[in-house]
Amino acid sequence: MTFDLGEYEPRLAAVRQRMAQSGIDTLLVHTFANIFYLIGHQTTGMANYHCLVVPAASAPCLVVRRLEAPLADACSWIDDFEIWEDHEDPITITIEALRTRGLDRGTIGVELSSTAVSAQFVERTQSEVPSSTIKDASGLVGGVRRIKSEAEIECIRQAAVITSKGVRAALIAIMPGATENEVAAAAVSTMYRAGSEFMSREPTVSSGPRSGIAHTSFKRRVLETGDSVLLEMSGCFNRYNAPLMRVASIGEPSDRMKKLSDACLTGLEDAIATVKPGATAGDVERAVSDAYRAAGLSAGKRAGYSVGIGFPVTWMEADIIALKRDDPTVLKPGMVFHIVPALREARKFSVGCSETVLVTERGSEVLTTLDRRVFVL
Repeated sequence: MTFDLGEYEPRLAAVRQRMAQSGIDTLLVHTFANIFYLIGHQTTGMANYHCLVVPAASAPCLVVRRLEAPLADACSWIDDFEIWEDHEDPITITIEALRTRGLDRGTIGVELSSTAVSAQFVERTQSEVPSSTIKDASGLVGGVRRIKSEAEIECIRQAAVITSKGVRAALIAIMPGATENEVAAAAVSTMYRAGSEFMSREPTVSSGPRSGIAHTSFKRRVLETGDSVLLEMSGCFNRYNAPLMRVASIGEPSDRMKKLSDACLTGLEDAIATVKPGATAGDVERAVSDAYRAAGLSAGKRAGYSVGIGFPVTWMEADIIALKRDDPTVLKPGMVFHIVPALREARKFSVGCSETVLVTERGSEVLTTLDRRVFVL
């Protein structure tokens, strides 16, 4: 198991307390990161149907594919598994699991906003479990995950060390004639050698005109003098992440690139200074946006998001907390954010600078470690 039982018991107790407050008798957890959080199960086969059944009082049960069951048994603390075979319908098996355990009545909470919950699942549960009432439980487990334990924070610290090594390796690999793939390979191989598990998302390495278009990444392009190169990545330690973004310029950056980069750097530093208990998510976003406005710029997006547990295809916990405009969520010690100011000129260049930041009792602590600047190579 990733943690000992003493780490999981308070998590389950906190979820059950929220269930009681919401009038939920049985919670069905489909979001894989939430399943990992509550019982420790992790797999490369998270695309297979999984459902964690959490009753108000009795032991949880995991509905799991037979191929996944030995791994679930090895890395989780529970011992109640309802197995579905490949020729069977996992929704049917889930409904049977509720019936055989006497959980097919009362209020059943379902994570309706989860991409792992199908309309078919909801319709069939409503029709085949008529003695129950379906209630939206989206965000119930996420509300507990917002504040990280000391054990989780230590994992994020380890991930931050790995990430910083990866970005440094990528910077060393950037030169005219190298390809984006070679830069990505340098970063990835370094992070794996440093102890990363399979990553929650492949690193972003985007150069030249392509870097000015969001969410492009390495695709065999040959680097040239005058290119900007956007780097964003995260190593993974016990499924916990600590992303980091930096930008390099092959040759002296243009005045325009410098202006946008300075705005991002100012926004990041102002945001970090804003992070403290009692501040809101909206306050942090405003710090970044104010820096943009002072330079006559605007990004039109959130300033960051909660970060911690990650499985492909994302390291984000934006569904838990997003640092977006006017968001009233109050920051508390133990929350961790990826603050990521970034500005782009489409098909020209991109700039950005980010940090993974922990909310402490007195303010904030930056967990990632690398100079904040445009690296001129």
